[in-house]
Parts: sequence; structure tokens; C-alpha cells
Amino acid sequence: MKKTIAILLALMLLLSLAACAKPAEVDQPQKAVAADTEQSGETKTLTFWVSEAMNNEADMQSPEEDWLISKLCRKFEDEHPGVKINMVSYPNGEEIHQLFKAAAMTEECPDVLCVWAGNQLFQLEELLVDLTDLIPAADKEEIIAWDTVTLNMEAGNKILAYPNSGNEICGIFYNRQILAACGLGYDNTPPPDLDSFKADLQTIKDAGYTPIYATDGGWGHSFLTAFAAWWPQLSGSARVGSDGRAETKFSDDAGFLQAMQIPADLYAQGYINADYASSADDLAQFLTGNAAFLATGNWNATTCTDALGAENVGFLAPPSPENAQSKNAAIGGVGQGLAVSKTCKDPELAVEFLSFLNNRENHLEITKHLSKLPYRSDITAADYGIAAGSVEEQMFNAASNYVFWVDNTLHPDVSTELVRLSPQVITGQMSVEDMAAALDAKAAEVN
Repeated sequence: MKKTIAILLALMLLLSLAACAKPAEVDQPQKAVAADTEQSGETKTLTFWVSEAMNNEADMQSPEEDWLISKLCRKFEDEHPGVKINMVSYPNGEEIHQLFKAAAMTEECPDVLCVWAGNQLFQLEELLVDLTDLIPAADKEEIIAWDTVTLNMEAGNKILAYPNSGNEICGIFYNRQILAACGLGYDNTPPPDLDSFKADLQTIKDAGYTPIYATDGGWGHSFLTAFAAWWPQLSGSARVGSDGRAETKFSDDAGFLQAMQIPADLYAQGYINADYASSADDLAQFLTGNAAFLATGNWNATTCTDALGAENVGFLAPPSPENAQSKNAAIGGVGQGLAVSKTCKDPELAVEFLSFLNNRENHLEITKHLSKLPYRSDITAADYGIAAGSVEEQMFNAASNYVFWVDNTLHPDVSTELVRLSPQVITGQMSVEDMAAALDAKAAEVN
């Protein structure tokens, strides 16, 4: 929960500082003027604002000095004599986003900060260093998630941050026993496209099972983790973002119109549970063998394998329409970035710190610690001890072919409106065309 009072007080403090202090220049990165710190004896300090995205539950119950990210900061200091990482922790990324916008007008600005990848990062463009020419070539080669931190997710634009924390993949879990009873074997022969998947759903329905159990859950649960994948599969993430910024229209986005119609058709054909809009037991229905598929996030993988047995659970990315740009891509990606403020006096040192956090050794430790998937191409499933043929291996493989979170790509207010309207469209209470018109109006209002 956002700590509203704390945020307001902090904003008031920062704004009062802005009234008294000379604003820092943010037009160009400031170059370091000191000699080599080890020779001169001068200490260089990087102030690092870190969010909960770098912590797991055990960290939150431990002293800050015992957190993994704290230990990595000390490790960087040990490897770089004369450098100090001043880590300041905040309970959530939204708080950092708001405080940074206020701090950018003062001398209280951090050098490095955690920020949500996608739209929230792009909103801070004018306050951040363009990292494109500062990133080592090896990092550009081995890290595979630069799209999520590249301005408007368009190739060739500024890279505004390093990816951070880890990759997450969502989609459709399946019950191997039910599929086998229906004559289907997705481990070796998954459906090549949406039409083949629909034929399988009919086979499962004819056998007496609910094909897909899904839920809105009050926040677009199954929509955001599975059904929404068809939109960027068809239109591409750059078009998703431009619709949300009112640069293009939802109403003219053929991929959007087609994608939103897909779950509505699946629901109308009885392939999705009738109580989608109100269901609170989607997971229970899947775990008790009443449904072949569960549309959800990777965080339910362990629950599913514990209940059904690891040998009975598989993972499937939403099969794509024949005309999709991204074939059979799961929805997900890296939801966090590490950016450098234009007030940073030594952006090269800041990038060295970010590269350190993302090197193979540290990235492997961080992603294991956070129970997330890697975004480096030189890390394999075997590095995590993932068993061959397991649902974890299927998700690991899917992580290399994803479309980015729709809600992170859109303006927050437009995303909220999309989520609000989605159950009405899926259950046939609203047309896709009316939804597009409403989203066009919202995008025009907030941009």
C-alpha cells in the first residue's frame, strides 16, 4: 500500500529545498572532475535509490545490511577503492517515481534509481542520462531485455536504463493428465497456432471438462497474464504504447480489435468458465482437476506442481493467430529498470555499477534470490538446477520469446480503463469497438 502521507511530506520537503537551493543542471550529464579516486584519496559517492523490486520476503524481515542488494553494494565498494554506494531504500517503485520528479529540481537527487520499466520510465526521459553510448558492448550482446528500457520500445531510440531484478513470464498452465485423457500431448506437440488451439479446446469441452478456467479477479488477472498477449503479438509493443499516448488510435489498431475479440469468442463458445467476471476459485478449479488450462502468472507454478505433482503440470504461451508479428509469445518481461539521473556527476562510474549488478555472476545470484528468470543469454536452465521437461524449463524457454506487459506499456490511466472494461468485453456485455472508442477518449484526456 502506498504510504500517502509519507510521500506528501517528502514532496513538501523536496519542494521547499527547491525554493532555497540552486537547481542542478539536467541538460547534459556532468563529467567527473576529480582525479582517480584511489590515487587522490578522494571518495566518490553514488547515491542509489532502491525499491522493493530488489528484495524477497526474507529480506523484508531482515536488517537492511543483510539484504542481498546491500551485500552487492559493499562488494562493488571492495572492488572499487575510493567509491561509496549510499543506498537509500523505499517501500515501492511508485514512491521513487514521484519523489525523483520532485528531487530532480534540487541537489537532493539520486545518481542511480530503480524505476518501473516501460511507460513510467519513458515519462522521466528528460531527467535521465541516455545510456546508449555508455553501455559496454558485451552487455549489449549478452543482455536480452533492452527493448523494455528503450524509449517507447522502438529500436534505435535512447536506452534510458539497465534492465533490473529479473524476467517474469505468464501464460497458460495445463493439466497433463486431462490432456492425455483427451488424446493431446502438449509437451511434444503444442498447438502451432490459435486455430489449432481452438480445435483442442473443443475436444476438451466435448470430453466434459471446462477448457480454460480464468478470472478477472478485480484487476484483470487472467486478461493481463494471458489474454492480453494477443494484442502485442499482433500489433507490436511500440503500437501498444503509441495508442496509450494518443499518438495513434485504438479504433484504427487492427491488431487491438482482433486481439480483444479472441477471448470474447472463446467465452461465447463456452471455452472459458461462465463466471469469469466474478470467479474467485479459478486456481481451486484447476487444482481439483475440473479444468484443463489455467490462465495466470508464473507465481502460481509452485502451487500447481505441489498440488498436482510436477509431472502433471505444463506451461503454454498463448498460441498466436496466423497473422501475428510475434509467434506464440508469452506475456511478461523485465518490469524494472536502473536509471542514471542527469544530475549524476560521474555517469561512467554509475554505468560501471549497473554493469556490475548485471554481470553473469551477480545476475544469477539476484534472479535466484528473487525467484525470477534471467535476461542474459549466457545463463541456462541448468545454471538454476531446472529439471529437463519440467514446467520450470518450459517457462525458462518461453522467457526468451515474450511480448512486454501491456499494463506497463500504457499510460497508467489508460491501463486502468483497459482493465476495467476488459471483463465486459470478454463476457459479451460490451463490443470491442465501443471499448476502443472509450480508450481513445481516455488516452486523449490524459496525454
